[in-house]
Amino acid sequence: MTTTQGGVEYRGRLTTLGLTCANIDIINDSGVIVAQYLRRITKKLDLGVEFIHQYGIPIPGRQLSVVNYQARYTGKNFIASGMFSFDALHLCYYHKQRENISFGVEFESSTRSGEAVTTIGYQAEIPDEGVIMRASVNTDWSVGAVFEKKLSRNLPFTLAISGMLNHVKGQGKFGIGLIIG
Repeated sequence: MTTTQGGVEYRGRLTTLGLTCANIDIINDSGVIVAQYLRRITKKLDLGVEFIHQYGIPIPGRQLSVVNYQARYTGKNFIASGMFSFDALHLCYYHKQRENISFGVEFESSTRSGEAVTTIGYQAEIPDEGVIMRASVNTDWSVGAVFEKKLSRNLPFTLAISGMLNHVKGQGKFGIGLIIG
């Protein structure tokens, strides 16, 4: 296994708390820990904070901690959200066009890396067939797609086929997976 991740989440009536640990390696003393707190302010507005701590050899100074502030506004057919910290900005817009069709736009920028990327994606569902299709394209010329097919109406097994291609870098990835649950 190259990556491991585990997390717990508590969802209350007005509050969501989350804790995620990823790639924790006690032998090499490295890993990532993420703690999140989200609070409902009004029926449509949520505000939150996220703390990320990464430690290990590839990190300058062997550790790095970041605090992000978040907001989410939920409308009738859309969700708009944003996250900012001292060196990053992340904006998202999700719109449910029809019962089975939705799309979204995401903008990410970082002054640390000097990069900004915008991604546009969509999702289409065919519920009678147990099929979900997703696709996206971004300003780095990466194109990706995921096809999911529920294998049985009575059992929780889904076949997932995915692919991603970056035209500029000439890199591609392909995957097949089985989702249980």
